[in-house]
Amino acid sequence: MNYFIQAGSYVLVILAAVLIVFIGISLFSPHLAVYLLRACSYGKGKKPKHYADYQQKVRIQKNISYSSDFTNNRLDIYSPKENSQPKGTIFWVHGGFFVGGNKEKATYWSTMMASKGYTVVSIDYQVAPERIYPGPVQQMQDAYRFLKAKEQDYPMLDLARLVIGGDSAGAQLAAQFLTIQTNKDYAEALGLEQVVPIETIRAALLYCGPYHLQGILEVRDPARRFFMKRIGWAYLGRRDWENSLEAKQASIVEHISADYPPTFLTDGNTSSFDLHAKAFERALRANHVQVKTLYFTKKDGKIKHEYQFDLSTKQAMLAWEQTLAFLDEHILENTKKEKL
Repeated sequence: MNYFIQAGSYVLVILAAVLIVFIGISLFSPHLAVYLLRACSYGKGKKPKHYADYQQKVRIQKNISYSSDFTNNRLDIYSPKENSQPKGTIFWVHGGFFVGGNKEKATYWSTMMASKGYTVVSIDYQVAPERIYPGPVQQMQDAYRFLKAKEQDYPMLDLARLVIGGDSAGAQLAAQFLTIQTNKDYAEALGLEQVVPIETIRAALLYCGPYHLQGILEVRDPARRFFMKRIGWAYLGRRDWENSLEAKQASIVEHISADYPPTFLTDGNTSSFDLHAKAFERALRANHVQVKTLYFTKKDGKIKHEYQFDLSTKQAMLAWEQTLAFLDEHILENTKKEKL
């Protein structure tokens, strides 16, 4: 009995020592926290029932290299097999705390969207701290320029009916990219070019994003606050980043204009950024931008961050169905009006 007590004590001492070393190193560098976050398994979410029915309707072209000075410059294209004239093109940016993740995360969701007639372009990009802000946004520009230059080679693309979206950190990147395209003063302040013709942007899809980057430290859980601090440090490139110009630029709630496209916003209610989504919604409505939202109350149970990719749940399927309805309204109906 004494042996087990003694062994247990040794384990606790070792764990305490590891924790102290981890915290000590993390006071001077975000890298250990980044490696730990990258070790988390994001996977592809979970399949819905009858996923094969969606899959058989879709053609997937994997790991197409796009021109960029940054690494991880690959994209996948999901397109409907039997529809030579897609409804529109969804340009998707993955999440991963700005320091990890990859385009595989949206595989099931992208396949399902393509089965309903939309082409989905899902991109990879170089993450922090190897590439700091605004690198990912610049890389989105690179990917779009590539698609525009190669549009004739990929007839399933329809860049005249473009939807831009993302999940988690990717939602923030997508939202900021859209802000650049729709707010000339903001684009000039960042020194970034407006590369997408504003009339081609039909809608935005934003899932579980931190749209007020300065506010990601406003959490009660000290462990979560610790990691959020290191995420900001890794992405923005400085330890005391909270009041930096870069953090203010990336907190896009204050930079919305009336030219922002109709937006679908959703988030969970547990360990996520629902307060960010609601603040962003208020900013959009204040600028008379059309908004559709999907939130959850405590009565719905615990709906966690990135819930929308667990397509085995009714909440994720609800988000997918509402996304489709939103796109059909803002793309198909507008297209019909243009033809009249």
